[in-house]
Amino acid sequence: MPAFVIIIFNDFVRNKLPHIVQVFNISRVVEDQINSYDMAFAEELILEIAHKELKAITWLGALLGGMMGIILPILQGI
Repeated sequence: MPAFVIIIFNDFVRNKLPHIVQVFNISRVVEDQINSYDMAFAEELILEIAHKELKAITWLGALLGGMMGIILPILQGI
């Protein structure tokens, strides 16, 4: 992609996007869409997303904990 296109796009995003978001009131649109869902469906959707994200955080914590468990004894022995 030509550099001038990227520059123009970045300039547009930097200068115009906040105004566009404000005009279309995207947060309100999202809120209305979520409020239109059936309560059981919304709960299921939120729990599914939370489970997926928390699973990733749990695995990351296990990985970091395992690495620290291996590295710290080595560093303490030095």
